[in-house]
Amino acid sequence: RCHYEVLEIERDADAKEIKLAYRRCALSWHPDKNPDNQEEAEIRFKEITAAYTILSDPQERAWYDNHRESILQGRDAEQGEREDSVNLWGFFSDSCFNGYDKQTENNFYKVYADIFEELQRIETNESED
Repeated sequence: RCHYEVLEIERDADAKEIKLAYRRCALSWHPDKNPDNQEEAEIRFKEITAAYTILSDPQERAWYDNHRESILQGRDAEQGEREDSVNLWGFFSDSCFNGYDKQTENNFYKVYADIFEELQRIETNESED
């Protein structure tokens, strides 16, 4: 999802508006405030935090704004996406994994080990062709 949509702000929002939107959304979706909907609240809270982290940093925000369409489309807009290519855009955010505990499903180590294995498989197949 678009970081601006996550924080429910316009793309020309200033730093003060971003901070206020973050506080409003974070309070609304904090897992402690949503005991009946804990799982969704955790996901939304991570999205909100990731959006604020990017949009509150001028350099990160500029990069995001310049690449926003490609990120949202899940591909490099300047290149056609091949059938066997891997969409890596989702892995640039900490919302793609569920913590660092190795006992947790979809933890950091498992998610990135799986993607590196897939990339190695593709690389090996490409070199054989």
